[in-house]
Amino acid sequence: MSEAHPPIRLLLVGSTGMVGRAVMERLAGDPEFDLVALARREVRLPSGAQMRLADTSLWPEAILQVKPDVVVCALGTTWSKAGRDEDAFREVDERLVLSVARAAKEAGTGHFVFVSSVGADPLGKTLYLRVKGEVERALGKLGFKRLDILRQRLRQPQQGEIGAGLRARRCAGHEGRMGQDGDDHLPTRAKTGIEADDADRAAAHQAVRGCQ
Repeated sequence: MSEAHPPIRLLLVGSTGMVGRAVMERLAGDPEFDLVALARREVRLPSGAQMRLADTSLWPEAILQVKPDVVVCALGTTWSKAGRDEDAFREVDERLVLSVARAAKEAGTGHFVFVSSVGADPLGKTLYLRVKGEVERALGKLGFKRLDILRQRLRQPQQGEIGAGLRARRCAGHEGRMGQDGDDHLPTRAKTGIEADDADRAAAHQAVRGCQ
């Protein structure tokens, strides 16, 4: 990276899941990035990554202190882990995600990457897909310079497929492309609408993509 540009400060939220761990493995130690993971409990970190530990109620304050250039949000629970309770499910997949996003916007973050799900739709038949769709729509209204939404298929990761051959670049002030046809709930601004089998790889890729 040119000496004129300091490392890109990237905040990862949701570092304990498959996608979050893969992003850490891909970007930790890369001199172009200053990687910070925000979590409630300590997790093993690869060399080159930093950890901020805080209760979720204090995450907005922590985000304001970090002042990230890019946020990758891989937060999410499951219907089973939420005790099959709608409010508990929404607490993580909706309210916590939006709390992180609003704090990031207040901190001056220009690029927000959100890991969603294929089929996300605020009018979807299942609670899971409705909530994902509602969150996508809400994120689009926050006015990030760039918003990437990665729609993950539910599948098991295959050995050796995480984050291969990605190239880190700086991104600022870029408007993304529109979502896929039929995604009427998606905002028209700052949207890539990616449907990703390899959400771990795609999250790292979108986080490091440079402006074209």
